[in-house]
Amino acid sequence: MKKFSITLFAFLVTLCTQAQENSLLWKVSGKGLQQPSWLYGTYHLLCKDDIHFSPAALAAFDSAKALYLEIDMADSSFAPKLMRLAGPNPSYNLSNHMSPADFQLFSRYVQDSFHLNPEVLVHLKPIVLMSMFISRSLDCPPSGVEQELMALARKTGKPVEGLETVEEQMSVFGAVPDSVQLADIIRDIKDPASARARDKRFKENYEAGNITALYDDLLESTAMAPYADIMVFQRNRNWIPVIEKAAASGTHFFAFGAGHLGGEQGVINLLRKAGYTVVPVK
Repeated sequence: MKKFSITLFAFLVTLCTQAQENSLLWKVSGKGLQQPSWLYGTYHLLCKDDIHFSPAALAAFDSAKALYLEIDMADSSFAPKLMRLAGPNPSYNLSNHMSPADFQLFSRYVQDSFHLNPEVLVHLKPIVLMSMFISRSLDCPPSGVEQELMALARKTGKPVEGLETVEEQMSVFGAVPDSVQLADIIRDIKDPASARARDKRFKENYEAGNITALYDDLLESTAMAPYADIMVFQRNRNWIPVIEKAAASGTHFFAFGAGHLGGEQGVINLLRKAGYTVVPVK
């Protein structure tokens, strides 16, 4: 009986800890910081009307000197650089990275869903197609948490900075075979019901601030999971010195994909290992 009680107590403590850790907003303090800074988990593409910021998140944002995103999308050079790196490339053809049967399926989907000749899209890289397909799946005007934060930054006159450059981020996708990236697209075309159910689960976990589930989904829901160190963990490690340097100069608001927050190699745990106190804020 005593052993059972101890086990039950440990289980309940674990549940309470997980519940307390459910948040998109995290306060970073300690290790000599004169003022706290903030971490905020984002979702890259949602219905615009579904994007809301809690009073605590807005207060944290107001207190910050600057907004840090994964990339400084407010930079005037961002769009030209992105177009150069991810725009149509006549020497590239995605049909070379799919089986003939999958390309036929892809072509039929493009014709039926976008009313486009597939030849219009074959010179685009998979990462661009993923964004197009996600936008297509939304039955509403799309936006992203980053875009809404940038609007707040413009309104309040806050500068926007980047944790990495657009070149660095695109090089991450360049390190993952296109055939692997396309596998996710083909999977969702073949089974749209499962894709909708998965997206619904993602959004519910995001709204709940369940960073553990978001982290698990990040690794379990994609053919790119074997490349997690390149796509997620190494980037997290690269961001830590950028966050440390900025936080040492005052309060900043760091906003990036919520899947980067949790896990042993997530930004929260890496900052804790570096000696900072990182706590959830409701």
